[in-house]
Amino acid sequence: MSLPIGIFTALGKTGYALYSYWRKGAKIDASLTFVQSKQIPKGASSQNPADEPVFVGDAIFVFDFVSEYRLTLKNASNNPAYNIKLLNHRDIFSRVDQLPDLASLEPGASLTLRCTFQVRNVHIKSGTPKDKYMSIPESQLNKPLIISYQNEARATFYTKFKATIPIYTQRNKTFQSRKA
Repeated sequence: MSLPIGIFTALGKTGYALYSYWRKGAKIDASLTFVQSKQIPKGASSQNPADEPVFVGDAIFVFDFVSEYRLTLKNASNNPAYNIKLLNHRDIFSRVDQLPDLASLEPGASLTLRCTFQVRNVHIKSGTPKDKYMSIPESQLNKPLIISYQNEARATFYTKFKATIPIYTQRNKTFQSRKA
């Protein structure tokens, strides 16, 4: 028994169309833009000697440092992205705006979330520069944020984002994403 070649051609085209439908997906890019940082004084440190007076210039103080950023997710493809999720945001940021349920992005659209890094209870001697605390904490620099999203066939795709520049400067306000 031989089947006409037209059947194999039709099956091949249908199979390719189904494969293309399942594999085509969005591509989400991410960027982190600095907004502001602030230091919150918490008072004198317990590391100061208790039994003798300490001059203000020699005193150790306790601070909390908060750096605020905008995390922008942009769909950089011709296909919509559905069910966007930040899988491990609690491991990286101190706080992130919550994504809406069933978050989606049309082609070319973007979504911006506020996020913060916080360093608590830092004991610093008076007059010590605080610049290294006013940016992304070193412990968070190499942790990738995993962003998952789906296409209309429910195939799941991922973007890996790393904020890799440790110190904020006026010339370099934005940290760009790196994809896995």
